[in-house]
Amino acid sequence: MRKRGIIPFILIAIIITAASCNKTTTYVEWLKQEQNAIDKFIADSGIVVLNEFPADTIFKPKEFYKDPQTGIYYNIISRGVKTKAENGNLYYRKPEMYEEIYIRFSGRIYIKDRSIASSNNMNSPYPEKMQFFGRPVSNDITQYYQNQSMCPGWILPLDVVGHLGVVKMIVPFTQGFTYDVNSGYNPIYYNYLEYRFQHHNDRNY
Repeated sequence: MRKRGIIPFILIAIIITAASCNKTTTYVEWLKQEQNAIDKFIADSGIVVLNEFPADTIFKPKEFYKDPQTGIYYNIISRGVKTKAENGNLYYRKPEMYEEIYIRFSGRIYIKDRSIASSNNMNSPYPEKMQFFGRPVSNDITQYYQNQSMCPGWILPLDVVGHLGVVKMIVPFTQGFTYDVNSGYNPIYYNYLEYRFQHHNDRNY
């Protein structure tokens, strides 16, 4: 009789265990965890978040602008070098459609769990390479970059920086590499990220 009395309790324990094992984190919960991690990183780093982009494009070292469409935070260290137009005027040229952009970075870390140590490709003979396909403000454009194993978030500062431009960035997982999602929905911080344009020399008339 005692054994029969124990059986229902065993079954209840099994059901509770199975239910807890089947509980998965929802996408909304991942987003909340990410924002909490970013907020903590910002507070710990003494970062000041700007809701309006500086009219003169000049940032203090700890100031980061948060883009409202993508959730990307960035700080401009240098706008790079200007390109000469046919009329002789100098300007910060944006990349052309499908133009290759070469990326070098340092101080790359996962913000949420620090699962990778700070890394860089500054001394590698092979920089990261991506093709420009427009600002990553729609799902189609973001997916294009990610399907090409590229980071769509890197493109955003190119609204205002040119060849040899340098920025610092906080990139949410939705704007990162596909493996940033697969590695636990991790946002990434870049302490230094530099752009080089494929056709820069060709466009200096």
